[in-house]
Amino acid sequence: MIEYRTNPNGIVVSKVETYCDLYIFKAWEPSSYTGRHFAVTSIDGKCYGMIGTDPDHSAFDHIAAGSLERIDAVNAEYARRREVAYAEIIAAFPEAATGRRTMNEIELRK
Repeated sequence: MIEYRTNPNGIVVSKVETYCDLYIFKAWEPSSYTGRHFAVTSIDGKCYGMIGTDPDHSAFDHIAAGSLERIDAVNAEYARRREVAYAEIIAAFPEAATGRRTMNEIELRK
């Protein structure tokens, strides 16, 4: 079963009940199938991308490709976007605050 809640800012958060006594929460923002997001889905006929899977690499064009500085900057952006995802999830489903945060998702045992 999937439950969706929409935050006041338009972010859609999904709560998926698995067969393993686990809930998985994800935060989704409007996107397109050709956009930057690595993970996309369709909700009510509209395309959404999972928050945290969409770094804007053009923001790092001024840093040499392959340099440690660029790697650190991109990793920091991924970490920042993960925190945005977690905050959106918890805003929609406060019970998720006690769950395990893992790569843009929150897992919660039943």
